[in-house]
Amino acid sequence: MRRRGNHGRCVRFVRRSVADDAELTRRVVHGDRLIYDNRWIRLRMADVEIPGGERFERHVAHLDRAAIAVVVNEQARVLLMWRHRFVFDRWGWELPGGLVEAGEEPMATTEIEKGPPPKIGEGPSTWRRIGDLNPGWCCHQTALAVRRHRPD
Repeated sequence: MRRRGNHGRCVRFVRRSVADDAELTRRVVHGDRLIYDNRWIRLRMADVEIPGGERFERHVAHLDRAAIAVVVNEQARVLLMWRHRFVFDRWGWELPGGLVEAGEEPMATTEIEKGPPPKIGEGPSTWRRIGDLNPGWCCHQTALAVRRHRPD
């Protein structure tokens, strides 16, 4: 399978060692400078060199840690939240989640954000932490967990 990758190159999915991939795609940061900083976001400008020697400046956004839950009931239905996002002035479906406060466990964040248990999620449940996601376009880690509800 071929897919279009960064910088217009085609990337082929092949089996390689992690060490090979890391060296083939490593970016070198020669420096960075702060552009903007507040409670919600810190924006920096980085001087980056990609494999092959090309250098350019890239904006880097640093965001607080977040947590997202995939809540699945006994009928294999997933809990989604219908929310308005003012940035885009659009409504859309989202997984429950939010910013992780200092000292808070990521799964506690998802409990607070999803609110009272909906009918599709009532009854006993178990959490399984999947790991952390990193979107790649910013310095932002998102903890991801699956919560499966079992019938009583």
